[in-house]
Amino acid sequence: MKIKERIRQVVDEVGSINIDKLKKIIGVTKRDRRRFKEVIDQMASEGSIHLDSHGNVKKGERVLKEGRFMATRHDYGFIENPDGEDYFVPPGKTAGAMDGDKVQFEIVSRERGRLVAKIHKVNRDKSFIVGKATIGKKRMSVIPDKKLDYPIRLSNIKDFHLRKDGKYKIKINDFDQRKQRYTGEVIEYLGKSGDRDVDLISIVAESGVPITFSKEVLDEATTVSALPIVNNNRRDFRNDLVVTIDGLDAKDFDDAISIYKEDDKYILTVHIADVSHYVKENSLLDREAIEREMSIYLPGLVIPMLPEQLSNGVCSLNPNVDRYTLSVTMEFSERSLPKLISIDKGIIKSSYRLNYSDLNRFFSGESVKPYDTISDFLNTAREGYQILKRQSIERGTIEFESDESDITINDAGKVIDVKPRARGEAEELIEEFMIATNRLVATKYFNKMLPFLYRVHLAPSEDKINSLRELMMPYNLKVEEEMDAMAFQKLLEEAKEKEADRFEKINDIVLRSMTKAIYSDENDGHFALALDNYSHFTSPIRRYPDLFIHRIISLDLEGKLDKKKISSLAKKANEIGDKASYVEKVILDLERDCVQLKKCEYMLDQIGKIYSGKVSGVTEFGIFVKLDNTVEGLVGVEDLDRYQFDPKNMKAKVKGIVGDIEVGCSVSVRVINVSVNRMQIDFELVMEDELGEAVEDIGTK
Repeated sequence: MKIKERIRQVVDEVGSINIDKLKKIIGVTKRDRRRFKEVIDQMASEGSIHLDSHGNVKKGERVLKEGRFMATRHDYGFIENPDGEDYFVPPGKTAGAMDGDKVQFEIVSRERGRLVAKIHKVNRDKSFIVGKATIGKKRMSVIPDKKLDYPIRLSNIKDFHLRKDGKYKIKINDFDQRKQRYTGEVIEYLGKSGDRDVDLISIVAESGVPITFSKEVLDEATTVSALPIVNNNRRDFRNDLVVTIDGLDAKDFDDAISIYKEDDKYILTVHIADVSHYVKENSLLDREAIEREMSIYLPGLVIPMLPEQLSNGVCSLNPNVDRYTLSVTMEFSERSLPKLISIDKGIIKSSYRLNYSDLNRFFSGESVKPYDTISDFLNTAREGYQILKRQSIERGTIEFESDESDITINDAGKVIDVKPRARGEAEELIEEFMIATNRLVATKYFNKMLPFLYRVHLAPSEDKINSLRELMMPYNLKVEEEMDAMAFQKLLEEAKEKEADRFEKINDIVLRSMTKAIYSDENDGHFALALDNYSHFTSPIRRYPDLFIHRIISLDLEGKLDKKKISSLAKKANEIGDKASYVEKVILDLERDCVQLKKCEYMLDQIGKIYSGKVSGVTEFGIFVKLDNTVEGLVGVEDLDRYQFDPKNMKAKVKGIVGDIEVGCSVSVRVINVSVNRMQIDFELVMEDELGEAVEDIGTK
């Protein structure tokens, strides 16, 4: 009996069966596996069977799901799955979908533990690519920077005065299924290839996020920025010592602090820029901010949510000038958690613009001006931070380890250094103060039962916990039946103590078991922070959800929330939360791409040099290695002698290397190739016998 007939017979009898069990029942051998998969795909396309989200084969027509496609730099992609791991879309199954497109798809198989999807229909919203104007055989045309699965026909080339080597934003309008090609049009000139920041702007343009502001929006920003600052029924904090603490390169300051001690209690006030005073609901500025949702921070370049007149000007809590705020005052002590005293519409005048680097030096005992002048204030702030930090640990906040990159760019736009971003007490101090503020604000408005936006982080699903339990078995680490945040933190601490050499891999596995944090009008708590109530309130200059809840709070403080307004805000909260959650991921991806691009530019000058690093990923096509400076590259399978990949345990064996290669292993590599266009860095392993001759090169720039 043929495979197809045997599949049909089994499925007809049982109605639903796990695909792995089906293989066993019909006796699929290693030689038959490819044919089995082809038949399953064929039967799914015909509609005689379909696969559900758990990888079960079921009788009947396929079930189409809806989701959003996430493209990769390769030919494959993923579809977001809010209930678990994202669905994998292999090459040839994308139906021309581009990053961010809404798609209709079906689950066609389960391979290597992941669900594989095939896209059937693309509901294109806004898809953009960037290309460079190039002279062809007959005329100038725009050639996409990235390799597309299909060719593209541009409808308006003749209408555009193309400049040689100019970079252009292209809008994809449709995908012609019959001719197997995209149709699109050129819509914007971005600058000349090679000019400063054009490479970064090109990545942002492809995401669809707006880059420049219209004249009308800029004019409105100029008008509202010119309004005089007067104390109109606001709480006056201008006689208090108030400081901002940010990074050295920060230009927009949306938070400031003041703190003092009264008996055994610490009185902390966190002042947040009152952006809602200037950005009124439904104004041009408001509509522009909703479109952007968030500011984008790239190496050497910021694309703000609001025009600079606001973001770096009248909304920024710059020193020695009056500024409007929403100010949250709280008290806490060694024996008591933070308690809200008041939320006020305030007016401040910041006395000092402090930075993390110098404050960390001050905390380490150095004499730093003007920090020495306000040493009592800063030491009180440090004491308060240490109390909040201890309380955070006691409630079970999960602390994952991660390497953020610090990329130094000179005035000409050239990358001159890449290294791990330093993080000290100063950074943690501000973080703990902001967490306390966000928690108190969320708690107050949850109890008032008013429309609101919360920052929600759900607990891992039961399937994720079960998978994690299995993955932890080789390390003799126990995953409890009930895993709260404290249990996860204890798991990480135990792993660091018992499996120091393999901790990076364990940290990565545990991190991958977590869900994604989102914005929601439903308060479901923040699992990783071990908090029942949490919001994003402290960054209204750069995040629209923060600006939105500022508006709600201001209306509440002014007594202007009637039933009609509450109903309107409730509807908007849901819409804004959904969009912000999606845009946040888009921005995180493009920020990651821009960092990778700059790392590639830096490594162009390092070809041939040897570095030490650690394995960061093991795949069927090679080994990813992260250098001590945070740069990551691939040792391709073609450059590995007798490469044997173990997909179940995510390990590999290579001739010449003793033991298994897995995440966390220390290795030495040579940089052999860098492709800036593909944002890819290629390494080759350097064996022990080579290191004696080349040891002087290891870790050099």
